[in-house]
Amino acid sequence: MSFSLVSRDSSRLHKQFAKAKNKTIDIYVDEGSFESPYYNFYDSKSKKIPEFIINLKQKYRFHRLDDATSHPFYLSHSGEQDLPGGALKFRGRGDDNDGIIGAQIFSLSFKKRDRKLIKSEGFIQYFCTAHPVMTQIIPIKGAKISEGGSEDALRDLLLGTPESDSSIPLL
Repeated sequence: MSFSLVSRDSSRLHKQFAKAKNKTIDIYVDEGSFESPYYNFYDSKSKKIPEFIINLKQKYRFHRLDDATSHPFYLSHSGEQDLPGGALKFRGRGDDNDGIIGAQIFSLSFKKRDRKLIKSEGFIQYFCTAHPVMTQIIPIKGAKISEGGSEDALRDLLLGTPESDSSIPLL
């Protein structure tokens, strides 16, 4: 007796998986606060996402949870790499001066040719456009950030990496 794992519907199933792969992911951002991590992220079922990680192969659509109007939210690239224009593709409302509030929405996707460069940074930055102190990072799937993790990467981003002092011997 023999059987095959390939069915006549296998091509249809493959197309369904391909559609799911390219589906836009809705992310809801809460009202924000002055305490780290500054914002919390939720899925379309209002379930909190404990560790939000960006997949460069996905497209994301950002909304404000319950149409929050406090702490306008936005994303940017502020790493060491000089990304080509449009590497992070934004569509919709808001920008790095105004962010989104209320019912405003923006989408984020990544140009295929720039994904490797973006991944080498290891993260993208999110922030409140009204309060510069409210800045944090979202790691990128598969990227190596630093041994200390995203907190060290953010500190280095905001304060600069510590300069080595040749007068201090290395142990």
